[in-house]
Amino acid sequence: MPIASWVRRKVASLDAALGRGPAHHPAWAELVQALQTAGIARELALASLPARLDEAAQEFPEPSGLTEVLDGYYRGDGDVDAGLRRVREDRYVCVRERGGATARQVVARLRLACPEIGPLGLVDDDQDRLVLRTSGAQVPFPFDAVEEHSLRVDDTLYVRRNVTVRALVHATNLLLAARDIPHRFLPLDVDEETEIYVALEAADALVLEAVGLFDTPLGALRAFAGWDRGPMVSFDGRERRVA
Repeated sequence: MPIASWVRRKVASLDAALGRGPAHHPAWAELVQALQTAGIARELALASLPARLDEAAQEFPEPSGLTEVLDGYYRGDGDVDAGLRRVREDRYVCVRERGGATARQVVARLRLACPEIGPLGLVDDDQDRLVLRTSGAQVPFPFDAVEEHSLRVDDTLYVRRNVTVRALVHATNLLLAARDIPHRFLPLDVDEETEIYVALEAADALVLEAVGLFDTPLGALRAFAGWDRGPMVSFDGRERRVA
């Protein structure tokens, strides 16, 4: 970092500490207001940003900064019970690349964040397709969306199937659409090693779109969210498209 820039940040930090200047970049106020208008992070105080981000609070919000703020907030700021309550209330799902979460653990997080969908299971159907299933309905994953890895132990051959987090979330959205549940999981623009989704109704999604909080323009997420015509969903042996 150039010395002049470092000096300016130090001076700004000192001014903020002494009450002589803003403690955070004005864009953070707009971002937090949008989150809270959409019903997310309602207990997040602007005054907490310097403690969460140090001097970066005075810079324009970056995906890494948003990740750090949300990570601390949804961990309950050290209070496990508060963190779990916030996750449930805000329908928040976070998956870290280095976290080692399995597909079934991701499904469990989606179920926790949107319990109205009912029990969710990742199973094989009678056509040997991997499907995401809830009571009375299921979404098959396309074969090209599933990676298979063979593992031989002694004389037994095991096949492990991998599916992306985004594919799991998309399938969940189709089940939500099939049940006429208005919430859809949408991806926030966070750092490259993290995926964060929040389940929103369409009006609240527009609030976050206005401040550029999604990793993809909202119009391009319509099919992903199940707000457009999507893949087939099976209902007790019958199939129809999600409208």
